[in-house]
Amino acid sequence: MSLHGQSKAAAAGGAFERLLVVASGPVKLALPAPIVQGMLPLGEAGIKDVATVRGITYRVTSLAGRWDGMPSPATPKTLLLLCEYRGQHRGFTVDKVLGLIEVAPRQIRLLPSHFACEERTWFNGFFLFRGTIALWVNPDWLLAPSKGADAAENLEDTAPCITDGPCLTGDIIELEVIDAERAE
Repeated sequence: MSLHGQSKAAAAGGAFERLLVVASGPVKLALPAPIVQGMLPLGEAGIKDVATVRGITYRVTSLAGRWDGMPSPATPKTLLLLCEYRGQHRGFTVDKVLGLIEVAPRQIRLLPSHFACEERTWFNGFFLFRGTIALWVNPDWLLAPSKGADAAENLEDTAPCITDGPCLTGDIIELEVIDAERAE
């Protein structure tokens, strides 16, 4: 599955950000839809640290662990998001996909002023989503090499866990685009 498209979707009221909202640990996060190349059920893929899908190698980490958040333990329902942005490829495990939504710029708020440090590089802002908030993840930070990782992220020393297989063709996860105002 691919969520390729424009980051700003044209709609009757103007430009909207198309975001994939996921749960990772206790946090709801929104990723720009165009960076998500696909998703796989982690239980079927059996992935550990690296996944090779359709000839592309992805270093796999928990999305919550990307900023030292407490990741949930992997379950059969855990999903692997395959992401690409500006030539960088990473895989992130998430607990659940909550929806693909279009958010109007007026609905997105900047982080409050007490978030004065690293959080400002992690998130572009937040918006109301289903009675809580979703943090809009900054793709420049998300797909940058991890702390202590070589900028080239040498993956030759690791064995890929999967390649093209049945879970990539038969079990595609379909998402419905919802209006963020209806989701509130």
